[in-house]
Amino acid sequence: MNGEKIENGNKDDPLDISSINFNSEAYLSNLFRKKNLDELVQVEEDMINNVRRLDSEMQQLVYENYNKFLTATSTVKKMQSDFMEMGQKMESLSKRMSKIATLSKDLSSAFSKHRANVSQLSDANKK
Repeated sequence: MNGEKIENGNKDDPLDISSINFNSEAYLSNLFRKKNLDELVQVEEDMINNVRRLDSEMQQLVYENYNKFLTATSTVKKMQSDFMEMGQKMESLSKRMSKIATLSKDLSSAFSKHRANVSQLSDANKK
């Protein structure tokens, strides 16, 4: 696209193909006025090459983003699975801790009955 952009690079210029205010009819009219047939053919070839290049770049971006999306999806699924497994392990641990607390309480109450006797025997032995 050699020479078809405005020299000052004004992004508001309707003849600048990169401008948000680009006007295709004014652009073509300007080209037809300023370029001979060989130059117009060259402009067309440049545009075709640029379209192909941009299309290829866009396909590459889509492919890269799709791969990132697949990787992210896989990671999220693995995290969900890991959290479910961790939740199950935490529930199992909680049940075991409750059982340990119950057994500890039972042992404490069983030993408390004999604690007084052991204390008396220990005191008698010390004398």
